Amino acid sequence: MSRSKKEKKRREEYNKAVKHKMESAADLADKYSKEYEMSAKSLKSARKRAISTVQKKLIYVIGTMLLQTFVLLCVVAFVFLPFRKSLRHVWENYFSEKAPSFSSSVLTDDFAGSDNADSPVHFTDIEHPDMNCCYAKFSSDGLDSKIYFGLTDAALLDGVCQISTTSLPGLGKPIMIYGYNSTYLYGIENIAIGDIVRIITNYGVYQYEVESTAVFDSSKETPYNLEADKEQLIICTDYPFEEYKTEFNETYCVIANKVSGPEVVY
Repeated sequence: MSRSKKEKKRREEYNKAVKHKMESAADLADKYSKEYEMSAKSLKSARKRAISTVQKKLIYVIGTMLLQTFVLLCVVAFVFLPFRKSLRHVWENYFSEKAPSFSSSVLTDDFAGSDNADSPVHFTDIEHPDMNCCYAKFSSDGLDSKIYFGLTDAALLDGVCQISTTSLPGLGKPIMIYGYNSTYLYGIENIAIGDIVRIITNYGVYQYEVESTAVFDSSKETPYNLEADKEQLIICTDYPFEEYKTEFNETYCVIANKVSGPEVVY
């Protein structure tokens, strides 16, 4: 074989080898490209599955919470439905910030006092008073009067009135009573520190010991706190005494702390 033929054959074999290597590299690149594409698709699919799982769990949790809330509301409604009238009465009369208004309506005087001095009374057993209802009697040295629930013109002519936004005796909160200093609170200035004021309700007998007396300007800070977590009897009237007019700028009050009487339990 001639030298030129051998050279030609070597070049052909070399080109064939190069071509084979190039085809192998292309095949390998194509293979890895396909594998990377499949890996990216798998990763995207896995992310979608994870997001879907989280969304399903979130929907389940929210649904469970809503169902539990609905069941709880049903249970509360079922338990407290029998007492809805009493609860509404308590809310309207003891927790409402609405100021008491004067009105003239028929008085209810069918009061029957209790001699219970210390036995606890359940809240649901209390006969809650309506407006203009005589639910208690008040007495101290020289003073004796019916107590009507609510501040009205009609009641003030027949006794003293409890402000309807304050608590009833035995509930551990302040009680405020108002009356005219020329009628049923005439002589209130004679009540001294240490004296006992007695209130008889239709569920028990309560005694309060006078802690202080004060005169204050009605437009300024009062000497008592109607939001206190302490049972106090606060008796108020217009000041000065022996003056007959329709408007007073000052108020005279007697503040007494509870010393005995049945506790109201829930």
